[in-house]
Amino acid sequence: MKAELLAILSIAITSPLMAQDRIDFNRQIRPILSENCFQCHGPDANARQADLRLDLADGISGSGDTPIIVAGKPGKSELIARITSKDPDLVMPPTDSNRDLSDNDKRLLEQWVKEGAEFSKHWSLITPSEPEVPTVKRDRWSRNNLDRFILRRIREHGLTESDSADKETLIRRVTLDLTGLPPTLEEIDTFLADASARAYENLVTRLMNSVRYGEHMAWNWLEASRYSDTNGYQGDRTRTMHYWRDWVVRSFNNNQPYDTFVVDQLAGDLLKNPTDDQLVATGFNRNHPLNGEGGRIAEENRVEYVFDRTETTSTVFMGLTVGCARCHDHKYDPITQREYYQLYAYFNSIAESGRVDAGGNANPVAKVPSYEQQQRIVELNKDNKSLHTQRAEPFESLADARTVWMDTIGEQVKTTGRADGWQVQIPSAASSSDGATMHIEPLGKVVVSGTFPKHDDYTVTIPHSAGTISAIRLEALTSETLGFQGPGRKANFNLTSFEVGLKVGDGKSVPVKLARAISDHHESDFTISNTLDPAAETGWGVFVDEIQTAQDRTGIYYLDQPLTVPENASLVITMRHRFRFEQHLIGTFRISTSDSEAVNLDTPTAPPQPILDVLVIPAQDWNKEQRELVFKYHRRQSPQYRAATRQLRFNLCELERMQGKFADTMVMRDLDNPRETHILTLGKYDAPQRDNGLISHGVPASLPPLPEDASPDRLSLANWLVTPSHPLTARVAVNRIWQQFFGVGLVESPEDFGAQGKQPSHPELLDWLAIDFQESGWDNKRLVRQIVTSATYRQSALVTNEVQESDPQNIWLSRAPRYRLPAHVIRDQALYLSGL
Repeated sequence: MKAELLAILSIAITSPLMAQDRIDFNRQIRPILSENCFQCHGPDANARQADLRLDLADGISGSGDTPIIVAGKPGKSELIARITSKDPDLVMPPTDSNRDLSDNDKRLLEQWVKEGAEFSKHWSLITPSEPEVPTVKRDRWSRNNLDRFILRRIREHGLTESDSADKETLIRRVTLDLTGLPPTLEEIDTFLADASARAYENLVTRLMNSVRYGEHMAWNWLEASRYSDTNGYQGDRTRTMHYWRDWVVRSFNNNQPYDTFVVDQLAGDLLKNPTDDQLVATGFNRNHPLNGEGGRIAEENRVEYVFDRTETTSTVFMGLTVGCARCHDHKYDPITQREYYQLYAYFNSIAESGRVDAGGNANPVAKVPSYEQQQRIVELNKDNKSLHTQRAEPFESLADARTVWMDTIGEQVKTTGRADGWQVQIPSAASSSDGATMHIEPLGKVVVSGTFPKHDDYTVTIPHSAGTISAIRLEALTSETLGFQGPGRKANFNLTSFEVGLKVGDGKSVPVKLARAISDHHESDFTISNTLDPAAETGWGVFVDEIQTAQDRTGIYYLDQPLTVPENASLVITMRHRFRFEQHLIGTFRISTSDSEAVNLDTPTAPPQPILDVLVIPAQDWNKEQRELVFKYHRRQSPQYRAATRQLRFNLCELERMQGKFADTMVMRDLDNPRETHILTLGKYDAPQRDNGLISHGVPASLPPLPEDASPDRLSLANWLVTPSHPLTARVAVNRIWQQFFGVGLVESPEDFGAQGKQPSHPELLDWLAIDFQESGWDNKRLVRQIVTSATYRQSALVTNEVQESDPQNIWLSRAPRYRLPAHVIRDQALYLSGL
C-alpha cells in the first residue's frame, strides 16, 4: 500500500497537466517536435515541407487562412487539428513517416497551446543565469549548495535522502573514483582509525594530490579526444602521441584551469612564444585516424581529417552534433551547412598533405622533450643562470687577488721584460686541406667552421720572435659555436699527427724534431704520444662520455733540442686528422711556446700584450677602458670563473645532447597561405560549390557572436569557446565531470546538448555548477572536490523496493548510484592487485 501511494504521489507531483504547473516548452514540447516534426519542418531548408518551420517562434506563429497556432485556442489551431485528425491524408506526422504521437504527447501539445503556446529558444543555447540556491525545510543533510539542489528534487518527488555510507564503503568508493585503483588494507585501516571531523576531507585531499589522480581523470578525456597509439585503418602503424597523453595527465594533476586547457589544445601553437607543452597540447586535433593505405587519394584523406577536427571540437567542447550539417542543414538543431563549413575553415589550413609522411606520424610534427627531459631542462637552465652569475662576479670581490696578481706580473716585467709562463702565439695564416674555414682571432685563437669534411689537415704559420723554443703547447678549446661545445667540431677529436717546422724568411720549412708529449687527458690507448708518429693508426683522442668530453684539453710537445729562432722566422705547424673514424676534427685551438724545458700542464699563461701594456702604467692613471680591460681579463683567469665555465660547458652540452633525443609528435601548424574553403557537395572532397563563393571563418548564428576584431584563426575560436557568455562550454564540461562520478550526467547525452539530446534532470543545478565553475577560474579540482565531498555523493547505495519502483534509474539521486566499472579500471585493478 505504501509503495502504491508513493507511486501515485510521484505521478501527481510531476504530471504536466496539473493546474499549478505550466507547460515547460524546452522540457516537454520541444522534444516532441524535435522527434516527430523537425525532420520535415525544421532547420534543414532543403528537406523542409510546406515552407513550414516549427523550430522557430516565427514559424510556429505563422499566419494564413488557417493559423498553425492560435495562442490560447487549440480548437482554432491547425497544429492541433492535424495531430488529432483521423484522416490519413491530413494527420501529422504522416502515416508513412514511421513516427507516431502518443496520446500524452497530444495532450501536452494541446495544453501548451491552451496556455498560450509560449516558445523558448533551446535551453542549451541560452547563456545560463545563476539560479537561486534552494532553501529546503528541515535540512540537516546538505553539506554544500550542490546538495540543496539535489535535496529539493528528492523531496519534490516524494523521496527521502539516504544516510551516508559507512567509512569502509566511502574510502573504497572515493579511492576508485579519484585514482581508478582500490585502497590498500593499510589505507583502509588508517582511515577507519581516524576519528577526526575532517578525516574524509583529508582523504580526498591525499587522493587528489596523488599522481594517479591525473592518470585516472585523464581517461575520459582521452576517450572523448579519440586518443590512440596507432593510426587505425589497414596498416595501423604506431604513432608518437603519448606526449599529448602525458600532457593531459599532468594538466589534471596540476589543476590547469579548464579555459587554458581548451585554448592550449585548440590553438597552443598560435599563442605568443608557445612552450613545448602548448605545442604538444595541440595534438588534441591530431588524434584522428591516419590512412596510409596504398592508392588512397591524399587530398581525400586530408579533407576527412578536417571533418574530424570540426566535428570532434564541436562535440567535445560544445556537445553539438554538427556532423549532421556536413552534407545539408542540420535537421534538428539551428546549424546550417554554411555554418558547418565556417567552422571547418578554422581547421582547413593545417600544414598537412593527407599522407602518413613522417614515419608513423603525419606532418606537421615537432620535436619535443619528454616530461623527464623537460624537468632536467628546467634544472639545467636554473643552474646555468647561477653559473652566469658566478662568472659575472663583482670586480670588488676579486680586489685582493687582483692586487697580488698585478704586483706579481709587474715584478716579472720589470725583472725580465716579460711575464713568466706560456707565451701565446698569434698565427699569420691558417689553412685547411679539405675546405674548412680557419678564422684567427686577435689574441691567437683559431676557430674552424664552414665545410665539415671527413678528414682534414690544418696548417698554421706563426711568426715568432727571435729566441729559444723548448716546448710547444696545443690547447683544444671548447666553444658554444662547436657541436656539443667541443673541443672537437663535434665533441671528440682524434689528432693523428702534430708536426713542427721552422721557416726563415721565404725559405722552406725545416722539420723540427719532437722528443715527447704529454696531455691532461687521453682516451684509453689514444695517447698524445701517438701524434709523434705520422704513420701510427691511432692518434690523440679525448672522449670521456657524452657530457664530460666538453672541456678544454691541453697537450705539450717537448722539443728534442732547444730551437734557436732567428729574426724573420716562423713556425709552421701541421695538425693532421686522418683517423679511421670520420669528422673527428679539432674545432678551436690555440698555440703557445716556452723557452723553458721545465714548463708543464700547471704552468700559467702569460697575459697578452694589450694587458701587459696597461699593467706597466700605474693603476691610478688608468682610464675607464683600461681598468675594465684588466679587470675582465683577471676575472676570466680566476678559479671561480674557470670552474663555472667548465660546468656551464657540461650543462650546455647536455642540453644539446638532449635535444638530439627529442622525439617527433604530431602538432597543429598552419600554412603561411591559408587554403580556400568551399561548401563540399555531400561532403565530397572533389565537389566544391564554387558558385556559392568562398566560406569565411565563423560560428553558428544561434550562438553568441565572435568579437568584431576576431582574427580568422583557431585562437579566436578557442577564446570564443571560453567566453562567459558562451552557453555550452561550461555546461558540457561540468556535465562530463558529473558523469564520471555518478555514472550518468545531469544531461544523459553528454555529446548531444541539441534538440535530439536529453533534457537535463536538474537544469538549475547544471547552470549553477557551470557558472560557479567559471567564476572559480575554471578550477577542475575544486569542482571535483565539491562533488565528492557532497552529501549526495556520500550516500549509501542501499535502496528499498518502494524507492526502486518509484525511481528505478535513480534520476533524483536519493541514493548513491550503482554502475559497472569501466574496462580500463577493471584492468588496472587486476594489474595493481597482482603487483604488476
